[in-house]
Amino acid sequence: MTQEVDPIALMQQGKYEAARNGFKAQLEKNPTALNALHFYGMLSIILNNIADGISYMSLSLSMAPDNSAFISNTIQALGLLTHNKHSNAYKILNRQLMNATKSHLPSALAVAKFYLKKKQAKDCLEVLAPHPTPSFETLFYNAIAHQLLSQKKLAQKAMERALTCKPYHPLYSSKEANSKPRVLLIYALENLDFVPHIGNEIAFSIFGGHFDVNKFIDMQQVNVSRLFVSDSDNFRESVKQLGHYDLIINCIADMEVCANALTLLTQFERFNHEIINPPAAVLNTSRVDIYQQLSSLSLQIADTNIFHGNAQFANYNSGFPALARPLGSSTGIGLVKLEDRESLDHYLKQSRGEILNICPFIDFKSKDGLYRKYRVFVIDGEFYPEHCVAHNHWNVHSSSRMTLMQNNQRLRQEEQAFVDDLSTVLSPGHQAIIKQIHEKLSLDYFGIDFSFTTDGELLVFEANAGMRVNTDYLKDFKYLAMPITKIIDAFKQMINYRITT
Repeated sequence: MTQEVDPIALMQQGKYEAARNGFKAQLEKNPTALNALHFYGMLSIILNNIADGISYMSLSLSMAPDNSAFISNTIQALGLLTHNKHSNAYKILNRQLMNATKSHLPSALAVAKFYLKKKQAKDCLEVLAPHPTPSFETLFYNAIAHQLLSQKKLAQKAMERALTCKPYHPLYSSKEANSKPRVLLIYALENLDFVPHIGNEIAFSIFGGHFDVNKFIDMQQVNVSRLFVSDSDNFRESVKQLGHYDLIINCIADMEVCANALTLLTQFERFNHEIINPPAAVLNTSRVDIYQQLSSLSLQIADTNIFHGNAQFANYNSGFPALARPLGSSTGIGLVKLEDRESLDHYLKQSRGEILNICPFIDFKSKDGLYRKYRVFVIDGEFYPEHCVAHNHWNVHSSSRMTLMQNNQRLRQEEQAFVDDLSTVLSPGHQAIIKQIHEKLSLDYFGIDFSFTTDGELLVFEANAGMRVNTDYLKDFKYLAMPITKIIDAFKQMINYRITT
């Protein structure tokens, strides 16, 4: 008498046809044998017998909706159906999968993750809808799905709730925990903007209100964790549980939108010492604060005032023309030039209650009729030039280089000379002033955007830690690669120095 071979073993050996026949024999003896139903269906799909596969897998799911192995196998089967373009079969099995997860959250999360990887954001939201009780995973997947659907406000709200539930996130496995230096990155939840990254895992990066520290960290050399600041018991408990860190980096860069988080951080002693960019220093970098700190130096800087966007509060007396912009804005977004009191009053009436920065416009047109904006980064007290953009409009930013500079060899050579050697633009006196700016601000890392007045005086537009190291234009302006590399290397050296001392 020959011994019956276990179809599970045959399936594991890749003998799918024989395994399927084995499960079929089991079903002839017991038509409700759960495992046989499921694996017969799965193997039918693998062997391209789609009708049988859908029927049997759907039946097994309806009988055991909380079976995580069945859920996992069904997800794999859906992947095969998508690949083989069996759209009707896909829809049937997809609907059954959704029905199976309504009462079992772990299964719903596994399916939601599958949908996100396929960029099926609406399906992700649907499968999570029956599970309204907030948890990090449900809120996080909701946030990613809403972001994929360009529903920014819903995405931000869900992500803020998720990171309030779970503020602390190691980005390394437990196996790596003791082998590398540990670095803690700190982020705010105020006005949180994020970018989903969907690959083998689902992750996200932060932008808006923070500097992009990811450019500066070699994940192969250090173990990185992220801590998200909120005025919550979960955050305070996470701070209590934090172990030793070789380095802490405060990535929060814009106090105009993240003041609450920065203020909260100053209450914890460990976040005010031996940290790159202490929160107390970043708190003093609003446009108003920068003016107050730097106006005593031998430079020009506009006297910035904060107003509510309502005409009755517009007691502005610093001169016209004036520049107005929403609080926390950058890269020229929302920036307007107001020629007189009448235009200011009209602008304020249209601003819908926004909080605004308003300052006088200081002319910086060069002798050749162009406007130039320079950027220098200060890293551990050393200066690193990043760009010199010339434009025929006063609102000049990095993107402006794609107009006049795109095909103007003289302007390109001028920028290249500056990023290769800042002394071609900044005299020893100018460099001494930048050194004073560094001493005033007490930041380990920040950028300065500046130009020159018509009589050659340094004109500071802004100085803060939120400026981008901009790699968007390397294809057309290849000479920018070297100065950007120097900036990145300087930050890495600062990290290494802080870790080893």
